[in-house]
Amino acid sequence: LLKKMEQAGYVERRRRREQSSLVAEALGIRGRALTATEGKYIAAWLDMGFALEPIALAYLAEGFNAFILRYSAGADVPWERSYEDAQAALRYVRENARELHIDPDRIGVIGFSAGGHLASAMGTIAEDKVNAMILGYPCILKEVGKRLKKQIPGTNQFVSAETPPAFLFATSDDAVVPIRHSLRFAAAMAEKKRYFEMHIYPTGEHGFSLGRAAEAGTNQAMVNPDAQAWFPASVRFLRHIFGDFPVRGERAACDFPER
Repeated sequence: LLKKMEQAGYVERRRRREQSSLVAEALGIRGRALTATEGKYIAAWLDMGFALEPIALAYLAEGFNAFILRYSAGADVPWERSYEDAQAALRYVRENARELHIDPDRIGVIGFSAGGHLASAMGTIAEDKVNAMILGYPCILKEVGKRLKKQIPGTNQFVSAETPPAFLFATSDDAVVPIRHSLRFAAAMAEKKRYFEMHIYPTGEHGFSLGRAAEAGTNQAMVNPDAQAWFPASVRFLRHIFGDFPVRGERAACDFPER
């Protein structure tokens, strides 16, 4: 169980100009600037056991400063607490954009499974929205609340004319988070005429992450050669949204104080 939010950053020093940022939500029970969010709301649900660092470093190599958020989670932690942690992380990154060498208007969020729900909330429910979303086999519909015994909003119901571009990927035979979650979010984006890209791969275990053997370890079921294509496709998507930029500078990891 995680009672306090934690955030770590992977940034490049001495950039010639400010870069885009990705906030990645930590892949907790299985699993943004890019900020990345952890894929959990309760620590016992869907523990796929892979780390976010390889994903953060993969985006860093493509020129995106990356931040990993491990937000409050647990059976007794309300959804609103996790959401507040994500909002606080985004606020910190934007308020410290100059020091972190990022453009505060080019911040994306990536989240997987339950973390995909939180990431999608950052582009729909949030008043201070991210500029792009990458959602991996995300929980979207409020029906997931029954499983978690929590009140969780369906983020597809909050898609609006202000919702930022979204990149979704999932597998059609996902037995944990059915493909209807991704399809309904895509349908809501289409209805509101919002920009989105979606990739549905025919087969694959839930929580496959990058789909590579290096991250799968002994769990070879997570190796998915076809679905590995989501990562380069997401980089192309982000460069289309944010514009291209040169990759220069030293890589450096940094930790942020707990809230």
